[in-house]
Amino acid sequence: MSRNIWIGVVVVVLVAGGWWYFNQSSVPATSETTQLPTLQANTNAGNKSNASQPTAPTSVQNVDKSGYVMDVSQGGGHTLITNRILGVQFSVPDSFGRVGNNNLGATGGGHFQIFNFPEAEVSDTRRLPGQNKIEMFLIDDPAAFATGEAMTTVEIAGQSAFRVEAELKNFVSYIVPLRRITGKFITLTIYGDSDNYGILETVIASLSIK
Repeated sequence: MSRNIWIGVVVVVLVAGGWWYFNQSSVPATSETTQLPTLQANTNAGNKSNASQPTAPTSVQNVDKSGYVMDVSQGGGHTLITNRILGVQFSVPDSFGRVGNNNLGATGGGHFQIFNFPEAEVSDTRRLPGQNKIEMFLIDDPAAFATGEAMTTVEIAGQSAFRVEAELKNFVSYIVPLRRITGKFITLTIYGDSDNYGILETVIASLSIK
């Protein structure tokens, strides 16, 4: 009888030991249960890493267009017109002392104007002898600006530019590329008394594009 008891005890121990071993072998190790990051997690981590990288300085292309306002100063027998952001400077005779619009970068046709006649007569479309307006635009398509008028290639400020003379002789324009803004041009146009159109040639001779 006692022998049977011992045999039973041994069987129980073996069964219990086998059950414990089976359970232990079926539990993954800690390294097996640690999941790799998902693809989304990796993507997010990559984005955060990129966001922490230093960014390139803002180019002139992205400068607020309110910075395109022209600085106007008089002295030495001429009026000096400058914009350091665009890298543009030129002078006009001091008789051109009245500034009209000065919103070159404004949406919808912003421009700069300067006149050689009284401000009270600026709104009058008629031009008396000796009265002229010089106007400046910032554009990206010279052909569209010329609107079908003949364009002649010239050299201005050390680079290729265009001269446009209206068939009706009511204006002369120069279109000059900027160095600081790729694909952008300034235009300088004179209107009014055609006997004074030579003034624009003097203005263009003074033009500096940096």
